[in-house]
Amino acid sequence: MNQLRLIIHREYWTRVRRRSFIIATLVTPLAFGFFVVVVNYILQYRSDEAVRIAVIDEGGIFTGGIADEGNIYFQLVDVDLATLQRDF
Repeated sequence: MNQLRLIIHREYWTRVRRRSFIIATLVTPLAFGFFVVVVNYILQYRSDEAVRIAVIDEGGIFTGGIADEGNIYFQLVDVDLATLQRDF
């Protein structure tokens, strides 16, 4: 049992003393924090520009329409995708 404890102790300290482990331990929280800040910035960004979104409803799910949200306007269209890409 004592031998196992010595092996575990040695393996642990061998891994912890590596430069890559130390760098990863310091960089990972910083990268995570940076990611959270960037996501919050993107989610809080608002534009005053109106956006129109064309919706092709081949299944008839949105027959009642889609509610507009802020400056985003949804428009149901009765054309196929190729025509919409060419004309919209």
